[in-house]
Amino acid sequence: MRFEAERFAYDVRRIRNLELFRGIRVSVKRVPGGVAIHFRMTDKWSLLPYFNAFFNLGSVNAITGVHDVNVLGTLAYADLQLTLFSYLPLAKDSIKPGGKITVGIPRLFGRPFTYWLYTRAQRSITS
Repeated sequence: MRFEAERFAYDVRRIRNLELFRGIRVSVKRVPGGVAIHFRMTDKWSLLPYFNAFFNLGSVNAITGVHDVNVLGTLAYADLQLTLFSYLPLAKDSIKPGGKITVGIPRLFGRPFTYWLYTRAQRSITS
């Protein structure tokens, strides 16, 4: 596969549009049989708070929580949610608390996000 500058620029834009990284630096150098592409970047904070409240035919529900799509720079995600539910009219003994924790770990034994990609005539790289 030969190096295509337009395709490469498109792929770099896609990485930047993820908005998970800052200070993205890319270097390209020729190596025997192709080019070596080196991406260097720093993780961003991605913690997002949220709040929602809704009423439904005699009941009320309030939800608050935080969501992170890049926990500690590992590309793992976590969602911590607290829920309060009550039938109307509100009374102290009718409020029911609840909660939920969701965690996803796509690369449990991964390394820092720095990759070397090699393109050679006999190997193709897909993005």
